[in-house]
Amino acid sequence: MAARAAGTLTSLVAFVTPHGFGHAARTAALLVAVRRQRADRGLPALDLHVVSSVPRWFFVQSGLEPFTHHDEVTDVGLVQRTALREDLDASVAALERFDPFDGARLAHWTALLERVGCDLVFCDIAPAGLLAAHRAGLPSVLLESFTWPWIYRGTGDERLERWADRLDPVIELADLYLQTAPACEHRTSALQVGPIARTPRHGGARTRERLGLGSDDGLVLVTMGGVPWEFGALREPLAQALTASGPNGRRRWLVIAGAADTPTTIELGHRGGAVLLPHRSEFEHPDLVAAADAVCAKLGYSTIAEIAHCGTRFGYVPRPAFRESAVLEAWAREHLATQRIDPEILEAADARWLEAALELLEIPTRPPLAGGTEAAARAVDGLLTG
Repeated sequence: MAARAAGTLTSLVAFVTPHGFGHAARTAALLVAVRRQRADRGLPALDLHVVSSVPRWFFVQSGLEPFTHHDEVTDVGLVQRTALREDLDASVAALERFDPFDGARLAHWTALLERVGCDLVFCDIAPAGLLAAHRAGLPSVLLESFTWPWIYRGTGDERLERWADRLDPVIELADLYLQTAPACEHRTSALQVGPIARTPRHGGARTRERLGLGSDDGLVLVTMGGVPWEFGALREPLAQALTASGPNGRRRWLVIAGAADTPTTIELGHRGGAVLLPHRSEFEHPDLVAAADAVCAKLGYSTIAEIAHCGTRFGYVPRPAFRESAVLEAWAREHLATQRIDPEILEAADARWLEAALELLEIPTRPPLAGGTEAAARAVDGLLTG
């Protein structure tokens, strides 16, 4: 592909892993910032392309429009049985079916890059993007808080460790290597930046109004990120939990994402209740975090970054089988207002997890943290502008 003159690079193709929605959220936050910074400087607008099996609506809801979505699998990562459990056998089988080094697949992606006039390839941990960029002779960016080789070596599975050996050299193909806190394995070749999070677009007060909740109500957001979760029968356990712990007569509400097909409200008189939201909701996750007094969620990068951005209390559910979990837990305990919730309590789907979620309203708060979105965006734009 012929080189272009410095300062004329305008086309960016992003390869995003479909492992949960956290990587897509992080990519959207960063690319929105790149686009805004370029507009502020009077530079040409970006022609954005996203290659990912993460659905288009998620990127739209994250503020990325306009962009072109190429609905293709770019990565395997680890196959998840639930939001808290991985399936190693299924992961190995998926990697054997989807080999990122496959010549025909690389030829397909190289042709895509040529067809859209790509100038820069961006990758959120999907090795395929770096391989395609290298084959096409294009500069590339890697953004990560963990890499698949690091994850695979922590599983103790020899089959995945062999994949780690194959994938490790791919990391060094990136022309710009960004590591965002909390990073699992610091590398000297990477530029270290703070957490990257989407910015709330509607704000906490407006989101509470849309939910029908008062400004003085206690609000706990319960979410498992991009993986739907079965929260069990709610009315009776919720009534028990609200009755057991209601200081000063304050109404308390749980907003539970991914717990219903359509928005549903369970009201329990003056005590409060629950708002059940579908997996795909009109309410954007950063706005829900900004509206909440506390968040009860699995330990995941995107959720932690958005909580840090807003300074919200965090009741975290660790994923003991996932290597990243220990790093995220240590970072969250150091920087955020946290309380641990045992996975067994959540999986039991009885009143105990509801009580644990409501108890988050009573822990001390901590101030918001400065993020790394703007610094990372400046680094990416540095490759675009030459």
